[in-house]
Parts: sequence; C-alpha cells; structure tokens
Amino acid sequence: MTILPALRGARLAAAVLLATTLLIGATACRTDEAPPPDASPTTSVPTPEVPTAALPTTAAPTHMTAPGTGPRPMAPPAGSGHGVCLDANSALVDDAVASLGADPNGGEWQVETSSDNRLADGCHLDFVLVTGSGYHDATATSRVLLFHGGEFVGTVESTPYSYTSIAGYTHRSVSVRYRWWLDDDAFCCPTGGPTVVTATYDDGIQRKGTFPPS
Repeated sequence: MTILPALRGARLAAAVLLATTLLIGATACRTDEAPPPDASPTTSVPTPEVPTAALPTTAAPTHMTAPGTGPRPMAPPAGSGHGVCLDANSALVDDAVASLGADPNGGEWQVETSSDNRLADGCHLDFVLVTGSGYHDATATSRVLLFHGGEFVGTVESTPYSYTSIAGYTHRSVSVRYRWWLDDDAFCCPTGGPTVVTATYDDGIQRKGTFPPS
C-alpha cells in the first residue's frame, strides 16, 4: 500500500513535464508562423524633392528718355524749300547771285536752272546756273554757283564763260559743259570743245577736267 503515493507522484511529474514540453513547442511554432494576413508590411515612402526656387534675377536698368530730350532730326539746310535741298527762289540764292556783281557786259545775273536734289535723299552739293543779261544773244556769259550745307561756297569756274550748260549732276557732284568759238564760227554754233569739268565738295570745291582756252 505504500507504493501508491509514490506512483501518484511519478505520474504528476510526468504530466508536468509533458505540459511544459507542449508549451515550449507551441511557442516555437508561433515564432515561425508568417504575420497575420491583415498585417501590412512597413514600406519606406520616399520624400518628394521640392525644386529649389530660382533666385530672382536683377533686370537691366532701362534708360528712359524724357519727352523732348532725345536726339532731334537734322534741320533742313538754309535755302531749302518745297521738298528740295536748294530753292532757286530762296534768299540764300538771291544773296549769292548778288555777291557776283554785274555780269561782264554790264547786265544782271539771272537764274537759268538749278539742282532739284530731294531733301528726303540727303543734301550735300547743289548748284545754280546764272547767265548775264548784258548781251541778249548766244555770247552771253554764265556762272555756276555751288552750295553746300546751307551756304554759298563759290563757283565752278574762276571767270565767266559763254556757251555754258549742265552736263549732269548728283547730290554730290555737278558736271559743267563748256564750248567756245573757233575761227569763222557763227554765234549760234561754236565748234570748240566741248570740255567738261566736274565739281565736288570735300573741305572745299574740288574740280576735275579742263576749262576752255582763254
């Protein structure tokens, strides 16, 4: 009968050992199990890069011109009018012609023709051809007056010649044609020449060509 308590103690110890073993096994199984389905994995979300704002630029200074203080268009030269650089009826031409005095035959110088260079094309050199009234025939003498920059600057020839005409001109030059008598020529029809002298202006009158014989 004394064996019964000992047997009971042995059975109790075995039961405790079995329970401990089962508990350790269950714990080990739980650590190997996958996380529950509703458990979301932790994801690293990158922080969006915010573009750095561009530094403000400094605008170049704007130069403002007050009304009425800017460059003004060049004024037309003295003696101009009616859209041309030289008006043959201007006071400038009148004064220039008067400065010649009387013609060699005691008459007055009268305007025959003049340049008509347009103001819009720019002005440089203009002319007026005048003929004396002392002789009322083909032998009357002539002069070609030159104008530059709104001023009378001189004549093409240093002395008056008969049978003088304009061969051509631009706003920078004028070409003058001269003829002269030869023996037995009629007054109307000189056979000497022609010769042409071209005048330009560059710090003074420049002449190229040959004048009639004296």
